[in-house]
Amino acid sequence: MVRPLTMALLLGVVLLVGCDAGQSPGTTRMLGGVNYDKAFQTARQVMGRHFDIRSAEPVTGVITTLPEGGRDRPTGVIALSSGEVRRLATLRLTRSGNQVAARLAIAVQTASPAPVQRFDVGTNYDSVPNQSPSELEAATTTEQNVRWQTRRHDTRMETQILNELFRELNPSASQPSEPIVPAEPATVSPKP
Repeated sequence: MVRPLTMALLLGVVLLVGCDAGQSPGTTRMLGGVNYDKAFQTARQVMGRHFDIRSAEPVTGVITTLPEGGRDRPTGVIALSSGEVRRLATLRLTRSGNQVAARLAIAVQTASPAPVQRFDVGTNYDSVPNQSPSELEAATTTEQNVRWQTRRHDTRMETQILNELFRELNPSASQPSEPIVPAEPATVSPKP
């Protein structure tokens, strides 16, 4: 009786572990035994050199950026069509014992036009208007008509920014070691 129960419990644990097997995108780097508040302020400054900051929440340790975009620069690798491209970055600082860890994910997204659907609402047979101007004219903005799809993550730029952050927090450290857990090889050159 105990054996089937034990087997069922083990099977359940294996299934639960398998559900979280996917690794989130981005690159992680240990920043050393630095003060968390100082690390957050320095991270905000470093990210501000590369992107415009949308929000920076010291309590959660998350810094998000506004989209930075334009046309895809030649990368030597044919990975995208010649459409519009933008980057969105999210940096998360966490405490790990007496150390601070930084995880940076820079999503490279491409634009694809979304079909604008307007449903025919029929004819209005009474004298009371029952449709708003936006329903009549299908008023939309360019941003509402574009869908952005993440194509890859810019691990080269992630590594560059994390190394810059490490050097600023640890000026006496010699050549920093490479970050850990890169998500995939980089195919996009960093912002000039």
